[in-house]
Amino acid sequence: MRRYLLPQGLAFGLLSGLATLSGLHYCGLLPLQTLDAALPPLCPFKALTGIPCPGCGMTSALLATAQGSLAVAALHNPFAGLLLCLAGISLLPEGAIRRMPHWASVLMHRFLVLSLLSVGAYWLGTRVLPLLFHP
Repeated sequence: MRRYLLPQGLAFGLLSGLATLSGLHYCGLLPLQTLDAALPPLCPFKALTGIPCPGCGMTSALLATAQGSLAVAALHNPFAGLLLCLAGISLLPEGAIRRMPHWASVLMHRFLVLSLLSVGAYWLGTRVLPLLFHP
């Protein structure tokens, strides 16, 4: 059974799309600042509740990453870098995963669980609680 952190198709699409956007931006064919400003808000959770979801700002963060602005990307959503790391790990060939020592496999899956917990804690601490206790 193949076990990956993200589905391989999703990981490949994310990384290849980011590389394509980055290439188009640096060739001067697609200014990503204009694209980011032209995109409508895409979050149905925020539209329904008024509370940003854990993924809010991810599109802007990935577009900033494609421009090479990692600090700006972290301001939009600090977990964009984590998503890219998970996508990269998910593209490892199946043979590399099988040959991985058991401790490394366990560590990789613990990293995923810790990552998901930190995303949840960040979301609650910075986006939900301030809205609940705002005077």
